[in-house]
Amino acid sequence: MYRLFILLAIVGSAQAKNLAQQVQSLQGVPFQTMKQMIVDNAEMTDDLGRGLFHYAAIFGNVPLVKFLLKHKINANLRDKEGLTPFDHAQQGVQDETNLQQMLIISYLLEHQRGINAHDEHGWTPLLWAMASGNISRVEKLLENGAELSRGTIDVLITLQDERLWQLFWQHRRSEIIGGIVYYAGQIDRLGTSRRRTKDISAFLKFMLTRHGDNKWIRTVLSRAYKASVGVGGRYALDMALHSQDQEVWQIYCDLIQHEIGRRLVDLTESEFWNARPRRQIRDDFIKFAVNNRTEVKTSNKQKLLVLAIKLRRTSLVKFFIDNGADIEKLKLLPVAAKVGARNLVEMLVIADGIDIDQSGADGRTALGVAAYYGHDNIVKLLLKKKAKIDAVDKRGKTAFMLAAYRGQLSTVRLLHDQGATIDALTDGASDALTFAALGGHYQMVKLLIKYGLKVTDKTLEYARLGGKDRIISFLEEL
Repeated sequence: MYRLFILLAIVGSAQAKNLAQQVQSLQGVPFQTMKQMIVDNAEMTDDLGRGLFHYAAIFGNVPLVKFLLKHKINANLRDKEGLTPFDHAQQGVQDETNLQQMLIISYLLEHQRGINAHDEHGWTPLLWAMASGNISRVEKLLENGAELSRGTIDVLITLQDERLWQLFWQHRRSEIIGGIVYYAGQIDRLGTSRRRTKDISAFLKFMLTRHGDNKWIRTVLSRAYKASVGVGGRYALDMALHSQDQEVWQIYCDLIQHEIGRRLVDLTESEFWNARPRRQIRDDFIKFAVNNRTEVKTSNKQKLLVLAIKLRRTSLVKFFIDNGADIEKLKLLPVAAKVGARNLVEMLVIADGIDIDQSGADGRTALGVAAYYGHDNIVKLLLKKKAKIDAVDKRGKTAFMLAAYRGQLSTVRLLHDQGATIDALTDGASDALTFAALGGHYQMVKLLIKYGLKVTDKTLEYARLGGKDRIISFLEEL
């Protein structure tokens, strides 16, 4: 309070200066003992045409604003720039987030235009009070009949303040339910829809604990689903997952039971839900949905398992294996080897009925795939489990050839030391050296020649196709 009183010293009259001196001597004196002094001098102005009301608004002094309003001090006084205290408070809020000035705007707007008045931004005294976080002010407005405007639900959800939620639930329950249902139906029109789903889900979870009938939550999810049907009902799914509440999850599953499998596949492919920490929520939901919904087709379960392996989600892979997935039919070993997930390869290798030399559509075994990508730890594991070291793909390439083509020096050395046939030929009479030259790997070419492979016309032909002059010159000089 002292800071604001001292501002009276800049008022041009001697009386104001004397008042400032008096105030200075009254530090620590309760506000009420000064009230007559304030009333007597409230309409004095300084060289800028500003009075106490202006400075109370500028500095966010809520008690002083309330006092001046109570004593009917002119709140519409304009300074030399033509600005009222209300204008100054709004300017302060635009420059930075000032909760006190937001509360002042709420008081001034109600005083000047009424409890349900709108400013030029469409905000009411209730909205400004909500934004300020002043619970007692919000409650007073609700008790006095403040109406809910179109922006009320938006502000209520955005603020994520459970104290406000409790107030509105207590005073305007039916309006809040209707508002959230409408809001969910408009979510596709919001610029930040994906973030909004998380905010809405928190609101839904809060309300769910206070409402015996969950039919309206189904309505909210249904509206959100219809609003985002063009993107697979994504917003309803996001709302359900963000809630992390199995009752909400069950409502969602019941809502889209005819296409739950497809939605789970979409969810697993979603980059948004594969990011930390959301992916654990996604995994838990998939397990919940599969355990509780017989409508998830086997084909969708198979897709989910393959995706889980590609994403290296160990717990999800184990879940599907424990639930009887046909891992031999799906040829999952090469998939796990490709992503370099040793723990998943090991999990699959020890599963009942698995063929360690199963191959994918290109005929490559897990060993061939691991060698191609240079996953030496997986190569060692598969060889330890007796994988065929010289198995060929549909083009006749062995794991040794594939590693040579990709320039995987450590993998080639490993396979060589484990007894791989280094001079094997494809149906087209190409060997590992030919593929190394084609791949443009100079050090690999030197290593294979050291191992005893011979340079042929085909080697030179493929070297020229590879376009590496250093390799071409090296081979031509031999």
